[in-house]
Amino acid sequence: MTKNRWLKKGWLDYHQKPKRIRFPRAYHLTGRAKWRRRLSIGLIILVITGGGYFLFCSDYFKIQKTILKGGEKITTQEIESLVNQISNQKRFLIFSQKNIFLFNKNQFKRIISGKYNFQDLKIFKKLPSKLEIEIKERLPFLILVQGENLWFLDDKGQILEKISEEEIVKNSLPLVSVSNIPNNLTVSALCSGQKGQKILSEERVYFIVETFRKLPSKIENLKIVSFKIPDLKESKIIAKTQEEWEIYLDENFTTEEQLNNLYLILKEKIKKEERKNLKYIDLRFGEKIYYK
Repeated sequence: MTKNRWLKKGWLDYHQKPKRIRFPRAYHLTGRAKWRRRLSIGLIILVITGGGYFLFCSDYFKIQKTILKGGEKITTQEIESLVNQISNQKRFLIFSQKNIFLFNKNQFKRIISGKYNFQDLKIFKKLPSKLEIEIKERLPFLILVQGENLWFLDDKGQILEKISEEEIVKNSLPLVSVSNIPNNLTVSALCSGQKGQKILSEERVYFIVETFRKLPSKIENLKIVSFKIPDLKESKIIAKTQEEWEIYLDENFTTEEQLNNLYLILKEKIKKEERKNLKYIDLRFGEKIYYK
């Protein structure tokens, strides 16, 4: 039997030496090496602990000053009061939010947004101990009149705040009343002063403001004192002039087109001395203008 034949049957070649199996060497630290390793670990723990205490517990990073930018209706004192309200609370159950790193900006935004209706709000942490708050307030575009109650509305048609009659004099803004407020916009709900509650559409706000501003430039010595919306579901808007007669408008048509028609009818059909007996001019049907 040949050598190859034995190999095929699984026999080992007695001339072939078995390979030597090498095992990894076991290294043992000397006493000095162990001491150095323990010292290194201790130093690392000490640095981490001390650094953490310095960053999160020392007075160096404690909020000392709040800077307000852009606020007109809200004061620095009000902002500081809200900051203190947050900083007196705990973060992660044990840490104080007086620390600038641990101060919860999102929580602050939620609280301040519930009290004020800002267009934009940004919070910056200025190391080591300052908070910088930038506010862009929503500006009033209309004054909503419902009985004896008055509210500012912004460009989105949302309630900004409840106001007094003194604000009518201070702000030359269109006065608007709504005849039939839907169930979800009841007067009692409005009286609660719920900020951000939407009353009018953006398109309707723009139409009213544009008409209010453009009329005096189109027709000399003619001004609008108030607007009335008979039905929020309809496009009809009634503008009352200082001469006591009314203009019927349709927000589906452009302000420019309707004011041009008003100018023509007053110039060609209705003399100025006849306006005292005028009740209304209806501009809702294009070139077909009705008046009484």
